[in-house]
Amino acid sequence: MSLIVRRFPEPLIVDTPGRVGSDVWSRRPSFALPVTRNSLNSGRPFAGLDLAESSWARLCAVSGKDGTVIEPNDPIRGDFVKAANRARAARQAWRAQRLFHGGDLADHSESRAGFARWLKMIGPERAEATMCACLCG
Repeated sequence: MSLIVRRFPEPLIVDTPGRVGSDVWSRRPSFALPVTRNSLNSGRPFAGLDLAESSWARLCAVSGKDGTVIEPNDPIRGDFVKAANRARAARQAWRAQRLFHGGDLADHSESRAGFARWLKMIGPERAEATMCACLCG
């Protein structure tokens, strides 16, 4: 965790939650989901990938840490917000988006369980603790 904290801060670049979460609809299928599939198919660890996915779901469901509204910035953000809000009560609602995840990820029991675990743990004040739990075992 200390390595991440040392390597990623850039005081000249002020990232907002909206900017960090922008264009998720195109990044997930082109980057995140293929890496997750590859990890699952090759037996490599994928907890961090499930954490990234749960973080995106969390971002779509809430306002910013300071209470500001995170403005929609994806063409299909409304679909993500609806699924993220459903996932508050039924965590698998996010992964059930077959249009985005496909059947292989939506139905993969280990990945679904990992996603649900991280989504339950992560919260407005728990992102750092959740990331530490994932990375530190």
